[in-house]
Amino acid sequence: VRHPDAPALGSAPVAFAVLDRARAAGECLPQLNLAFLLSTHERPRDAATRREYERAAAVCRDDPTPLWLLGEYLAQRAEMDFGLSDEEGLVVPPVEVRDALAVFRELQRRFPRSSAGWAGEGDTKLLLASRLDGQPFTARSTFRDALALYGKARSLDPDPALAAGEAHAYAGLRQYGDAARAQRTAIAGAAAPAPLA
Repeated sequence: VRHPDAPALGSAPVAFAVLDRARAAGECLPQLNLAFLLSTHERPRDAATRREYERAAAVCRDDPTPLWLLGEYLAQRAEMDFGLSDEEGLVVPPVEVRDALAVFRELQRRFPRSSAGWAGEGDTKLLLASRLDGQPFTARSTFRDALALYGKARSLDPDPALAAGEAHAYAGLRQYGDAARAQRTAIAGAAAPAPLA
C-alpha cells in the first residue's frame, strides 16, 4: 500500500522492479522480459537495453529470441532521427545499421538452423535499401541480398509469414508480379492476415 504523500509510480518502474527481482533467480524469461521492457520505453537507453539483451542471450543459451529482439531493436533505432537528448541533455548517439547486422550474423552463427537470424538480416537489409535514394545499383544489390536471406530463412522454416519479407524485396526490385504472389502466400498462411494485407 502506497503512503498518500508518496509520489505515484507509473507502471513501467513497477514492472522493472518486479522483473529485476524475478531475474535474480537466473531464469531466462524474467531477464528477457526486462530487456524487452527497456526496449519499449518512449526514450530507450540504447546502452542499457543492449546490455540487458546481451545478458538475456547469456541466460537463454538455447533460445534465439534475445539476439533476434536485440537485432530488431537496433535496426529500428538505426532508422530513427537522433536529434533527441536524454534526461541529462546529452545528444543521443546514433545506432548504426551495422550494429544490427552484426547481431543477426552472430545469431546465424549460434543458431544456424533457426530462421530468425536470416530473416532478421533480411529485415535490416530492407531498411538499408530504403535509405539508398539516388543509389539505384546499390539499392538493387541490397534488395537482392535481402531476397536471398529470406529464401534461406524460408528453407529453414515453412512459416508463410516470411514471404512478406520476400514480397518487400521483390517490390524493391520492381518485380511486382513476384511481390504480389509472395504477399498472397503470406496472407493465405497467416493466422491474423490483417497486418499483412
